[in-house]
Amino acid sequence: MVSPAQAIAAVKMMESREAIALVKISTGVYRTALVCIVLLAAGCARTNPPEKTYALRGVIVGLNPQIKTATIRHEKIGDWMEAMTMEFPVKDPAEFAKLQVGQKITATVHVRPETFAYWIANIHTEGP
Repeated sequence: MVSPAQAIAAVKMMESREAIALVKISTGVYRTALVCIVLLAAGCARTNPPEKTYALRGVIVGLNPQIKTATIRHEKIGDWMEAMTMEFPVKDPAEFAKLQVGQKITATVHVRPETFAYWIANIHTEGP
């Protein structure tokens, strides 16, 4: 026969074993959850796709000094744009200052596909 004191001691011992087991389980669950969160965050981190560049050939038909854009009637630009007339931002003020309406130019079009941003640089005049 088991005395009440022995029964209480056995229950306490079982409770402490269960408590230890629960701590081990919950620690493992939290550790697993933390690993999943870290991996998910790493997987969600966006890497910007590389900037694309294209050769441009065209004629300047307009300039807007306030917003530093050149309106250019251009040939087809690689696989990015059909031939048309459109405005191109010019980031470099020194390059923009050299431009004149009527000039035939070649340039590099820089495109950031994720934001649809584009501009021209490395501008060179052709001919007289």
